Amino acid sequence: QAQERARLAGDLPPPDALVRLKIKRASLPIVIHPLTQEVLLVLEGYSRVADVVEHCSFPDYQVLRTLRTLIDRDMVEMSRGSTLGPNEATHGFFAAARGERLREWLAARHAVDTDDAGPTDAKLLVVASDSGAAHSFMRLIARLPGATSELASDDGSDASESTTIGSLGRLAVNSEVGIEFIQVPADQRYAPLWPIAGHGALGVLFVLSSPVSAGLEAIRSAANVLSGMPRARVFHLLLLEKAGGLEPDALRENLSLFDESALFLIPLANRTSADVLLREMFVRILP
Repeated sequence: QAQERARLAGDLPPPDALVRLKIKRASLPIVIHPLTQEVLLVLEGYSRVADVVEHCSFPDYQVLRTLRTLIDRDMVEMSRGSTLGPNEATHGFFAAARGERLREWLAARHAVDTDDAGPTDAKLLVVASDSGAAHSFMRLIARLPGATSELASDDGSDASESTTIGSLGRLAVNSEVGIEFIQVPADQRYAPLWPIAGHGALGVLFVLSSPVSAGLEAIRSAANVLSGMPRARVFHLLLLEKAGGLEPDALRENLSLFDESALFLIPLANRTSADVLLREMFVRILP
């Protein structure tokens, strides 16, 4: 591959070039090779060729060849330049434009008051199937730029934390606004609080661990209530262990709970893929 990369250097995108997706994601083919899918996901957060290559788990040569193919097919456009435009500049994990849109969303939902600047964080309601799922999720979040975690430990051993209401942590979107993760238990005893906690939220994120069937059963009642709220935006995150954990039959039997566009599978053992998929998830969640 190194020899091929050297031989085709003139045809491959240069490291300092800028690339961006030209077509809408909805226009992409339903079936995409895993390498191509990963490149497209990384393009959501990075514009420079060198950064795309760095944040893909596949070999550099394969990523560059994939970029070249996407450019040739007019799905991705490439431009020369050593600096990023204002919309491509990043603050930690997010492009600058994401922070501006979130700030505008917060302002639009806040009552007009000249003496009050309004909230600086959007609330993302987190409903975990168990304490281990909550801990695993926040461990993923805690390693992202601009993230803080409120959990006391990271081993998921404190089962009581899945039955408490409060902040799990925060993820900065830019220097002014961020996302605060508010946990509410899935236990039926807390049913009267579900609609109160969900009011005004950016979205509701159900976090499930293996086995899938048990996780789905744990959050079923809360999902039925919260998904029925006006303007509800519901997302599901399945945490996949190293040995597997995905049960296709369980998913097929419970598809009524899922919106296909809002279902994310995060492999805990693959940090690169997990970070890329988390970025894709937040792209969907942010306004």
